[in-house]
Parts: sequence; C-alpha cells; structure tokens
Amino acid sequence: MNLKDLLPKKFTARAKKSQAEYFFALNITPNVITAALWGVLDQKLDIVRSAQIEYTTEEDLVESANRVIDEALADFEIEPTKVLFGVPDSWLHEDNLKDEYMKTLKEITKGVDLSPLAYVSSSFALAHLQQKQNGVPLTSILVDLASLLSVTVVKAGKIVGTKTVQLSSEVAMDVEKALLTFTDIEVLPSKILVFSSYLPTDKLEAYKDEMQSFGWMNNLPFLHMPKLEVLPQTVEIEALCLSGASELDPTLNYHPSEFEHIILPTIKAKSGSPSLPMPAKIDSSDNLTSSNKGLAEMGFVAGDVKELDDENEEVETDQSMVTPETAENLQAEEMFDHEDDYPTAPVSVGRRQSGGLPRPPFSSASRNSAPNILEKIISLPTMLLGIFHRDESSGQARGMGRSGIGSGLILNKFFLIGIFVLGAAASSYILLPKAKITIFIDQKVLENQAEVVADPSITQVDEAGKKIPGKIVETDESGSDTGQATGKKKIGSPAKGKVALINQTTSPKTFPSGTILTASNGISYKTDSAVTATSSATIPFQGTTFGKAYTTATAMEIGPEGNLAALKGLTVKGESASNYTAQVAEDLTGGTSQDVTVVTADDQKKLLATVTSTLRKKAQDDLQGKLTGDMKILQEALAETIGKTVYSKGVNDQASDFTLNLSVHYKGTAYSENDLKLIVSKLVQTTVPDGYELNLNDTETQSDVLKLEKDNKLVFSAKFKAKLMPKMDLEKLKQELRGKTPAEVAELVRRNNDTVIGSEVKTSLILPNPLLRTPLLTKNISIEVIAK
Repeated sequence: MNLKDLLPKKFTARAKKSQAEYFFALNITPNVITAALWGVLDQKLDIVRSAQIEYTTEEDLVESANRVIDEALADFEIEPTKVLFGVPDSWLHEDNLKDEYMKTLKEITKGVDLSPLAYVSSSFALAHLQQKQNGVPLTSILVDLASLLSVTVVKAGKIVGTKTVQLSSEVAMDVEKALLTFTDIEVLPSKILVFSSYLPTDKLEAYKDEMQSFGWMNNLPFLHMPKLEVLPQTVEIEALCLSGASELDPTLNYHPSEFEHIILPTIKAKSGSPSLPMPAKIDSSDNLTSSNKGLAEMGFVAGDVKELDDENEEVETDQSMVTPETAENLQAEEMFDHEDDYPTAPVSVGRRQSGGLPRPPFSSASRNSAPNILEKIISLPTMLLGIFHRDESSGQARGMGRSGIGSGLILNKFFLIGIFVLGAAASSYILLPKAKITIFIDQKVLENQAEVVADPSITQVDEAGKKIPGKIVETDESGSDTGQATGKKKIGSPAKGKVALINQTTSPKTFPSGTILTASNGISYKTDSAVTATSSATIPFQGTTFGKAYTTATAMEIGPEGNLAALKGLTVKGESASNYTAQVAEDLTGGTSQDVTVVTADDQKKLLATVTSTLRKKAQDDLQGKLTGDMKILQEALAETIGKTVYSKGVNDQASDFTLNLSVHYKGTAYSENDLKLIVSKLVQTTVPDGYELNLNDTETQSDVLKLEKDNKLVFSAKFKAKLMPKMDLEKLKQELRGKTPAEVAELVRRNNDTVIGSEVKTSLILPNPLLRTPLLTKNISIEVIAK
C-alpha cells in the first residue's frame, strides 16, 4: 500500500492550489511533542505553522497533542483530518513499531480525533532532509539532546544504529560512551550534527563549544577531529513534513521553509501520574505492515493505527478452543482432545455471544443439575423392583400370572445384580472422575522507573532514600589483539653524485655545507661538504676562465626523479646566476621510492578501543563469577585504569598489521538484584489496581548505569516491569464449579472475575458432550490460571 492510496484521489503532485489538501504532522520525543500544518503546493513543501510543548507524563500526552495541533491550526480556513507521526528510534524494532507504542499512537489519534496516515522514525526523516539539502546521502553522527540522549550513526544515508543513554552534565562524555558501543564500525563519520526540540539554540551552542574541545580521538576511531554543527530547533518537524511530502510527490523540489514556530508553556504533571515508557525493549511486529518499498526506504510503515483495535479483537479458534457458535457445527468427537485421555470441552473465549451449546434433555439452568441426574439413576432400580412387589392381600406378585412367583425370583436376582452395578456406577461417578479446569485471564502489566543508588557504605536497603547496599569489587585484566595498519608512506633512497660549483666573480667564494642547488625539474639537492671556488681569471687571447670547486650533493627527496645526467645545470639558492652557478659533474644516481603501508596514530587508538572493550567484558565475567547469590556487576559500573601498553609497531612504522599488549585495572560496585527489585517494586505496589496482586518472582528489571561516582556510589536508572495476576479464591471457586457443564464453568468464572477471557475443562471420563460435567468432590478438581 502506498501512502497516496490512503489519501483522497483528488490529491496529486500536480494539484492546483485550490485543490491542495493539508495535513497535520506530530513529532514525539522523550520530552517534547511538536505539531505542524503542512501540504504540497506547486511541487514545494508548504509548512503553514508549527507549535511545540513539553510534557512530563503519559497522561499529559493526548492533552499536549491537542494543544499543539490547535495552535498549529490557528485560524487556517480548512481543518485537516489526517496526521503523520514522527517517532523516536527507540520506539522501533527492526523498522517496526513496538506494540506498546502502537497503542500509544492509537490513544493519541482517538484523543485528537484524526485519522493516522503513517509513521516515520526521526533519524530517517532527518537523514532524508540532509540529503535533500546537500544533494548527497548523509554520512554523519546525529546527536539528539533530550533527557534521554540519542546518538545515531548514519553512513551513506543508511542508519547503522542508535544508542540511547541518560543525559548528564558531561554531554561529550555521554556521546563518547554511546559511540564506544558501536564496536563493529571501523571508522566513525567525522561530522556530528547536534539538535534538540527540548533545548534553545544558545544552550545547544554552549554544548557545541564544550564538545569541540573534547578529545574525540583518544578512544574513538575517528580519522580526524570531527566537525560539529548545530541544527535549528525546528529541524525535526521540518524533516517529518518533508518526508511525508516527498512520499506524496517524489518530484518535489526542496526549498527551505519559513514558518512561524510557537513554544507553548509546559503542562504541569499531576501527582502520581505514570511516566511515558521510553524506551522499552519489547520485540513485536505482528500488528505492522511495511510492504511498500518507498515507505520502507524512508522509515514509513503504511497502515492505519486504528487497525490495532480490530486485530486485537480477532480471536483464532482451533479444536482445543471452540466458541459456542462454532461448537454447534462440530461433531461431538471433534470437540475432544484425547491428550491424556481427557475429553476437552468447548472453551468460551472473548466476548460472550448469544446462544451456546445445546443442553442435555435432563439438564436445567439450576446449579443443582448434577445431583438431579444422580437421583434419577439411583431411583431407577426401585422403580423396576416395584413391578414384582408382592401384594400382601393376594400373596401374588402383581402382573405375574400363574408362574409369577418363580419367574419373579429369577428376575429379582438380575435386578439385584443391576442394583449393585448401578450403585457401583453411581459411586464411581461421584468418587472417581477428575477434572482440570484452565482459566485464561487478561494479565495486566505495570511499569515504573526510578533512580537508585548502590552505596558501598550502607548494609541495609533504604527504601525512602532509594538506596541499596553495594559491594566494591576489583580485578586486573590483560590481553592482546591484532589491528590492521591503514596509513600510506613512501620509502626509498635519494639520488647522489658529484657536482661543480662555479664562481664567475673576481673574488674567491666559499660555499658552506648544505648549500641548496636546484635543477630545472624542481628537485633540490644539498651539498655534503663546504668548498671554496677560486675567482675567475682573464687570460689574453683565451678569454675568461671561471673558478670551480667540486663536492658531492644529495637530493632532498627520495625517488628516481632526483637522478640527473652529467652537465645538467643547477642554480644556487640565494645567489644570482650571473655570479654563481653549479653543474652536475658526474651522473647523479641511486634515487628510488615505493609506497608502503604504515601504522597511524588512529590505527593505534582503534585497536586500543577494541582491546579495552574485550577486557571490560572479561572483567565483568570474572567478577560476576566470584560473586555469590543474586549479586550483579554491570560493565558500565566498572572504572578502568590503563596500565602497561605495548604496541609491536610505532606510528609510521612499516607494517600491514600490528599487535597491542594491554593491562587494565578495573574497579566497580556490585549490587543485589533482589534489593533492586524490592525497592522499585514499592513504587509499583502503590499503583496496583484493586483485585490484583503483585508477584515479585514474575518481574523484570533493566538497569542503565548513569554514573560511577568518585566514592564508588553507583547511580543507575532502574526500569521495573511487573505482571499483575487477579486475586482468586481457588478453593471457593472449586465449590462453585462442582457438577457443572463446561458452559456453566465459563459463565461462573467470568462472573467471578472480569479479567477472565476464557476457560477450558478436561475430565478423566470419556463421555458424550451432553453428559460431560465436573466432579462433585472438590478434591478431584484442579484449577490452573494462565495469562494470555
């Protein structure tokens, strides 16, 4: 599907001004949401107006979106009905939007009453804008300054990767920390683009000045010091609009847009409001479509975000999960799952529908249906024996004729046997059947985030101060690795030979060692020793004889270009050619050269970064192996001190590869995973809804180190995800489910808890479906609750 297909057919790239349709663009970052009103006029992007606002919680997001959209619209005469989204790279997994953020976009579109067009990642949009501006694919490092610092490496217009870290007061070090994780990149782009919707331009310029003086080449594989550039505050929203416009009209001509940009006052956070999750590491792309090549190349994913509702409401069925409607069309044997010889009853899933399974003729809606069945079974022999009951007055059995007594005695034996068999069957029906009831519930998930300090100076968890005990650990690591040399250098020998220095004056001339002589091809030579040339003399009838002195000279550059034949003229640097000259007395020879590979300083830095990264991981593994219990050490929690550094080749040494032997001392702070879960779970427990309970054994934590302070305090951001299960009294539920049909079980479990989305009953007796019921004894009923 192409983005054009989602729009009215009247909109084309050649639309007249009166026919042009305008759209909203909504760009979301961790701190700021920005809206713009845009369209395409005469093959040019037209941005009418934009507005931005800071938000702090997820609860504020829809309200903030409404405010910026209203401000962007202002008094524009036509109100658009569709919106294009720009999202952070952290919201994506393999170019697809993560499920929780798909739901976020769905909530926004409902809240602002607009139809979603598509979404595009911020880095894709920005790379596309830079390519349009400069005419070549972007190769650069994108640094987005927000509360979460986002660093993206782009090469030839392609996104290599994005790393998000917590922003501190040392921005350059934060960027370096993020770039050090790109271990697969041999050479980093030498251009850094700094931008932010969150910070004003003067603050960005201050950060730029700080970053320009940073030692980027100390630990990172740059070929030279990177160039830094600050982008305008509106660059992200302009890039988003251009991405949409370029998809609508591929022939669109880019011209910088001039438009009014409004910054609205921040909405104050409400007490107890949950923070917007950013970013989460959940991999899912089931609800996405990205078949359109043009959209995919620009980071777009086509499709209506509203489709999520429909997709979530669809329930697949199979023979182990049958709805009441489909059950009527299935044969009885198709509704049984013979695994473990347990017949499987139809499962009620999703919304309850009208109708249902046909009830057996003896069944009623009463909860006492099963006992009624037993009453009929037990009373049956009595009814049969009543036929042969002796009449006290006549002495004959009723209905027996003359042979009634003998026949009755024989038949009574069979009926006594029948009584025994039926009694045994009744007892078996009560005592032997077992059933497994599986209840499927809609599990809720709560997330929270807190800044926690692991402090080696304390021994107990401080919940109020959000501190947990830490343990200082140290280790020494050494290792080596081989790197490739990338530098180029010429090596060889200079030309050398005998030269004559000629004095044309009437006074002797001494030429010092190192006198520079230059040939007509520009090659210069230095004399190897000092010589004195006699003065010129005039001999009658023979003319003037110039004074001469001989010495050797060596070319100042290597290479065959310095080889000269005898009698070639030379000039003397700093002297007039009418006074002093020089000449090649004997051939100058021996000049040679060749190109070789040598080690550069950048080669050494790159290898150092590789070895330190390997040793850091080794240090973490070694330290983790020495820790006991649930103690944990993170790579980011290790401070390193470089020890002995030995390169096999120095800078400018000829080599195709070289090695580095390195020793490093690591020191860090370990912490207890359970302590971390406990302190963060306290924040979650305060928001646990009624009817749910928190299971600490079914939680996930993610820790991102913010910094390791000088006193070994480890400060990190802890993200906590808790899965909440509904509270259920299973023993009470067993009492209520005795002797019930699968349909009645489904109705009862739903009535007890509104989180139930379905149930399944398996019994040990193989009976026709109309006779299938749960046991009367609660000890024979097992209940399992499973989250779907």
